[in-house]
Amino acid sequence: MLGQVASQLTAAKRVGKQVLFLTHFAPRHQALMVRPTKVKGPRMERSFQMIRALMGADQLGDLLEASGVVQTAYYGHLHGLHPTFTHGGVTYVNPAVGVNKKRMNEWQRPTFMEQWAWRTKIVDLDKKV
Repeated sequence: MLGQVASQLTAAKRVGKQVLFLTHFAPRHQALMVRPTKVKGPRMERSFQMIRALMGADQLGDLLEASGVVQTAYYGHLHGLHPTFTHGGVTYVNPAVGVNKKRMNEWQRPTFMEQWAWRTKIVDLDKKV
């Protein structure tokens, strides 16, 4: 997957295009959850590291930042609200709606439509940056 992304970013750069990058997984470890204090011992540590690795990885962020054609990357996959952050010249945004279940409610609005509208980002692709 990283090779395919690298090829597409190179092709975009070759023709002078800017890329608005969308991905499901977190492209930077800064977006991932911190190690919970209840993770103790080698077995729990291995499990935590395995789960965390499935959420995203810095290799994708490294590609985006090195490309010179990505200014903003949107990602999801993670639960909860995640602040927008910038790393290596790329701004990372997680506009995920979150879940609303009996045991976990991540919504800040009373209905799905209100939560969705609140989290939706509108990007003007014609705007010169």
